[in-house]
Amino acid sequence: MQNKDSIITTASANDAVVESQVVQSSKTQQLQVYSFWILFLTSLAFMLYYISTAVLNFCAYVLYFNRIQFYGFAYLSTIIILLPILSIQLYKYIKQRQISTVKFQFFHLMLIIVFITDAALFQKQFKDVSYGPLTILNGNQTQVHWYTSKKSDTVLRTNETVTNISQFSRFHNVFVNSSQFKFQIEGHGFNNDTHNFKLNDQVKKFSVMTDIHSNNRYLRQAPTDTDFMILGGDYSNGGRGHEFAKSFKDAPNIPYLMAVGNHDVLGNSKDLVLRQQNFYQKVNNVGIYVLFVLKDGLISGQYVNKTRADAAIKFLEQRIKQNHDEHVFIVVHNPVYSTGNYGSSKYFTNLMEKFLDEHPSNNIRAIFTGHDHLFAAFKRNHQYIFVSGGGGGDITNMRSILRGKRAWETKTLKGPLQIINDNCLGYEHHLDSELMMTRTDVTFEPHKIKYSVVNADSQKVVHVYEQEL
Repeated sequence: MQNKDSIITTASANDAVVESQVVQSSKTQQLQVYSFWILFLTSLAFMLYYISTAVLNFCAYVLYFNRIQFYGFAYLSTIIILLPILSIQLYKYIKQRQISTVKFQFFHLMLIIVFITDAALFQKQFKDVSYGPLTILNGNQTQVHWYTSKKSDTVLRTNETVTNISQFSRFHNVFVNSSQFKFQIEGHGFNNDTHNFKLNDQVKKFSVMTDIHSNNRYLRQAPTDTDFMILGGDYSNGGRGHEFAKSFKDAPNIPYLMAVGNHDVLGNSKDLVLRQQNFYQKVNNVGIYVLFVLKDGLISGQYVNKTRADAAIKFLEQRIKQNHDEHVFIVVHNPVYSTGNYGSSKYFTNLMEKFLDEHPSNNIRAIFTGHDHLFAAFKRNHQYIFVSGGGGGDITNMRSILRGKRAWETKTLKGPLQIINDNCLGYEHHLDSELMMTRTDVTFEPHKIKYSVVNADSQKVVHVYEQEL
């Protein structure tokens, strides 16, 4: 009887061990299945992200649409939300078919390889990027700016005698008290090439471009015979270094005057444009006032910050009395008038019109704006007002739910436009609008200024406006 009980006890113990092993094996298999699906979903998300980015890049270079990586992340977020729902059904199917352990392990290994490769490629997009040097006009000095993919100390040598060590950072800035010098950069990612900087004694020509949005296709085609180039902001989508790198890589070696846009202020714009929000720059016989009146970031609806707008106009009124420039230009990222999607702000437009009316004899030649991704030209009294927002960002359209009912199914508008409501500002002053990437070249000729609007794709002049002096 005792032996029988002992046999029963031993059998029960063996059953318990077997059951424990089965449970342990089941948990191991379950963990493998979970890890398989995590890798599968992540790898699939990576691959779909790359596909969407490729499509968007195709659109950028062929169809004039460029949404860069911001929309890629939107795709990625959507994928992460939707794929688990679909994968549950797929998991049930595989479980019912009882896929073999060998095949399962093989697929698992392949997914690990794909995941590691995708992760490395994804990380590489935000590494190994650098740009510069850019020579930026900054008061009476020249700001030499460059960016390295890793934080480092780099050295700027000017005229073989002066050595300036930049800060331990990715963003590097050194100020030089000269309008003509040679320099070299020594350090991470730079090979000691000699660069020349010279600001001409008399301004004969300058160019304007804005809203590059991490697409350097058009900036790198800019003319090198211009005395300097005004960049009106929005070089990025979120103000990050790798986005600036995409805008400024292979940029022409010319002097720049740089404003900031609403996207830039989300991140590191203060490491790029080392100026106050409103500032004045004198370039020989030309005076340029740069203003910032927008809210920060991705904005819609009433997008002008009234406090900033008031401060900008006050700055103009105070400084224009002190300066007596032969030619005055105003740069502001927000449009004064526009036929684009955002349109103009009634509050800021009224302030600017009042300022222009109160200062009719201060040699104010033109106002350059952006924000709306198209070209538009207006002429109010003797002053030109331009929207030069087609510098690389995705071209918008000539319609707006923000500005009231207004939709033109066309790529070109000419002459005065119908005023539908109070939000259609300056339409009686309208000259031309174009849905295209453009650059505006400003040339000084005897007794007149010529504004040449260049199609940035074909490099052909599409409009010329002449201003008698």
